[in-house]
Amino acid sequence: MMGHFAVEMLGKMAEKGNLEAMFYLGLVYLSDSLGTKNLVEAVKWFQKGADQGHAKGQLGMANCYFFGLGVPQDKAEGIKWYQKAADQGLDIAQYNLGNAYFSGEGCLENKAKAVKWFQKAADQGYASAQFRLGLIYYYGQGAPLNKAKGLTLIQKAADKNDEEAINFLREVSKSF
Repeated sequence: MMGHFAVEMLGKMAEKGNLEAMFYLGLVYLSDSLGTKNLVEAVKWFQKGADQGHAKGQLGMANCYFFGLGVPQDKAEGIKWYQKAADQGLDIAQYNLGNAYFSGEGCLENKAKAVKWFQKAADQGYASAQFRLGLIYYYGQGAPLNKAKGLTLIQKAADKNDEEAINFLREVSKSF
């Protein structure tokens, strides 16, 4: 747990322009772990980093808009920020963008784009993306049916202790 001294130090570093500190300070204000919850401050610090091209700051802004945290909910605006962070290679942003395209939440549904973004995140070893992409191939929803490829991806996620992947494999193994 981060103490108040650490938060004070983060604040000083953020004020001096440290982009990582801006992001983590935004997270501190987003949570209530220290009684510091202040969504306006969270958005302020995410925005400062995002405006300077910091992918994690862009992710912070994406989440704020997508879920209406400290700003009016605007999923389309959230997608724009996810896109910026994903274009810089941030795996969780790529995964979130894949989810949005898969469901059509905040954008037009586009399974091909979803698969593209899940693949980019999966290629970086992001377990949730490996699992989700594995399901897409296993069931042939959004990509050609390929159970073997799907199971391989799901196994990779399970190897990283992804609970959903572990449970899925447990259930699949019962059918054999």
